[in-house]
Amino acid sequence: MGCVFVTGASRGFGRGIARAFAARKANLALLARTESDLNQVADEVSKEGARALVLTADMTDMEAMQSAMEQAAAHFGTLDTLVQVAGANAEMGPFQDFTWERWRTTIDVDLHGMFNALQAALPIMRESNQGQIIVISSSAAMAMTPLNSSFCPAKAAQVALTECLRKELVAFGLTVHCLCPVLTPHGNIGKTAIPRFAELFGMSAAQVLEQRVPSPHLTAEDVGQAVVTLTETTEGGVWKVDSAGLYPWSFEDFNRAALTIGM
Repeated sequence: MGCVFVTGASRGFGRGIARAFAARKANLALLARTESDLNQVADEVSKEGARALVLTADMTDMEAMQSAMEQAAAHFGTLDTLVQVAGANAEMGPFQDFTWERWRTTIDVDLHGMFNALQAALPIMRESNQGQIIVISSSAAMAMTPLNSSFCPAKAAQVALTECLRKELVAFGLTVHCLCPVLTPHGNIGKTAIPRFAELFGMSAAQVLEQRVPSPHLTAEDVGQAVVTLTETTEGGVWKVDSAGLYPWSFEDFNRAALTIGM
């Protein structure tokens, strides 16, 4: 299967994606900021028969990302698939209470970090005239919920950038996808967002789970399987994933979501 480079691989969706590719005996370049957590994931995927390279870097550091991509390509001899998972936690609250620092943290990690990963990977991937880029965004990209005015715009920008690249890079043999998981208590975002939703809207966490989170709940394993499926799809696009499966998601669907999911 060649080399699969997974950012944000130390936990949550990134870990689930790494494990899904390990079942296919892929060569895995695993990147995050915390080496100890990455080593644990590397041990897990190695037991599945996958080869793993552990890389630590800050997504907002372009030079560090370039070095990581070059190390992966040198180690495995190729860079076939980039799965961009790493992102910031949702900073929720009234917009008027946002500081520049809170806003910038979300945009820096979700959008500028994605920019750095793509810029670092593309020169290597274009040399082979084939490959897959899969960006993990969120259904929040077009849900546009109130009190979520940094996370939602950042995720919407990820979708827009992915769509631009999908049309641009097809000429170079690269397939580009954007995967939008629904909110789940099993993801890193859900673990922080659900209690915050409850606090901001005067609900209990149990009420948020019952009323606002699709059931049965999406798991990291579901996301991992969806990403593996996308690597077998030759036509890029935007996709929604929940526990029931993987669906193409158009901008018309996004607009419907904006009308029906708002809180």
